[in-house]
Amino acid sequence: MIRPLNRQLTITYAVPGLADDPAQGVRRGKFRMTGTEVSKIFEPVVAEVVALVRGQIAATNKKVNAVLMVGGFGQNAYLRETIRASIDPSIEVMQPPNGWTAVVRGALMKGLSKLAPTTERVKVQSRTARKHYGTEIMSKYDSAKHAKSSSFWDEYDGESKVYDMSWFITKGSPVTEDKSFVKHYHKVWKVAEGPRQSVAQDILMYEDPHDTGAPVYKDGGVGRDGGGVKHLARLTADLSCIPTGELERRRGKDGRDYYVVYYDIEMTYYSACTKYALVYKGVRYDSVSAEYV
Repeated sequence: MIRPLNRQLTITYAVPGLADDPAQGVRRGKFRMTGTEVSKIFEPVVAEVVALVRGQIAATNKKVNAVLMVGGFGQNAYLRETIRASIDPSIEVMQPPNGWTAVVRGALMKGLSKLAPTTERVKVQSRTARKHYGTEIMSKYDSAKHAKSSSFWDEYDGESKVYDMSWFITKGSPVTEDKSFVKHYHKVWKVAEGPRQSVAQDILMYEDPHDTGAPVYKDGGVGRDGGGVKHLARLTADLSCIPTGELERRRGKDGRDYYVVYYDIEMTYYSACTKYALVYKGVRYDSVSAEYV
C-alpha cells in the first residue's frame, strides 16, 4: 500500500524570468504546487519502482537482506519509506553515501577500464534475468504438456506436432555477461514448393509480472495477468544467393522430398543490451541488439 503524500502542503519553486500567471500558480518568480498536484506526478512512478523491487526480490528465490537505493531518485525519502512499507520488514532499505552518483561513477569506471587495461576493474559475474526470452518452434506433441486441440499432423516426420515456445532463458535465471551461447533450430518445407528466399525467426519475451512461469504457447500469457508474450526482434537469413543444389534435401515419412535448413541462434548478453545473431553454415546472416535481460 503506497502511503499518500501530504496533500495539505504547498510547495514553492523558484522560476525566475516567468511572467506572473496566477491561474497557473506563478507569481513574483515563484511557482506553487499543492501536495495533491505533486502526488499525481510521483505516485505512479513510485508505484512502478515498488513493483520492480518486489519483482526482483521474488525472482531471487533466496533470502534478501537489503535493498540498496542509488541514483538521484534513489535518495528520495518518500520513495525509501514507501519501499520499506511495501516489502518484508526484515529486509533493510539502504541509501549508501554518495548513492546519487553511483550510476555515473559505475559507468565511468567501466569506461576507464576499457581505455586503460591496467585500471582496476569491477566486473559483474552474473545477473538475474528480469523476463523470459525465447522463440516459437514446432515441437513433437506431448500429451502431458500440450493440449490435443493444438496438435496437427506433420507429414515430414509422420507424427503429431504443436507450435510452442522454446525459452532461451527464464525469469530469475542467472545471466553471464559477454559469453555467447547457441540454440539449434531447423526449418522444413516441400521441394515441390520451390526454394525459399529467406528463413526468419522471431525473438519473443514475456514479462511475467506475477511470476506465474513461462507459458507453453505464444498466446499462453494472455489473460493470466493482463500481459502476454510480446515481439522483441526478428532475425532473417537471405537464402536467395545459395544455389538450390546446395540446400539439403531429405525424404519425409510421406515419401516426398523436403528441403531442410539447419541454423543456430547465437545469444550474447552484455551490460546494456543483448545481441542475437542467426548463423547458417557458420555464416552470420543477421544480428540485432535488443533490451538487456
